[in-house]
Amino acid sequence: MPSKNTVKIYVEGGTYHIYNRGNNVETIFKKEKDYHMFQYLLKRYLLSNKFSTHQIKNYYGEIFLYSYVLMPTHYHFLLKQKHNDSMERFMSSLCTSYSGYMHRKNGKVGRLFQSRYKARIITGTYDFINVSRYIHNNPVGIGANPMEYPHTSLQNYTGTDNGFVDTKEVLYHFNYNTKSYINFLNEEDSPL
Repeated sequence: MPSKNTVKIYVEGGTYHIYNRGNNVETIFKKEKDYHMFQYLLKRYLLSNKFSTHQIKNYYGEIFLYSYVLMPTHYHFLLKQKHNDSMERFMSSLCTSYSGYMHRKNGKVGRLFQSRYKARIITGTYDFINVSRYIHNNPVGIGANPMEYPHTSLQNYTGTDNGFVDTKEVLYHFNYNTKSYINFLNEEDSPL
């Protein structure tokens, strides 16, 4: 993962490819429940908490998550921020919460992630849809079938809605046709 994306350009309304990996490329999702905890945190921070009886940080209406994948040693997001500081606050909350969970669970201290997350601003439609494809095809790197890999937003595109992934922006470029998007994922000539 290149270090060139450590200096972030924070743009109001900007769309970004965000990624990070474990310190020393160590596993950050050791067990199935770790993936579930990370996804629970995404849900907690991205779904409306208007019915919650206690105050928790929430980024509903500030962060729009279009694609994600959680791999054993790293993660990728494609998201849009409403304000120029929404992404930074969201990522700080998410990574701090997950690191705390892992440290308590494993009785460890120190860094879970290699460094602060990396972020690259998306520069147009071609970039946008190809980053979504790259994210959803990431499981191929560990020999997994993307359509069967459970820790990705691809299920949101094929029928299971977890409520915190916005599929409309990506599917708009495929006339809201899921089959066309899946065919695009299966094309061999990905520029990424």
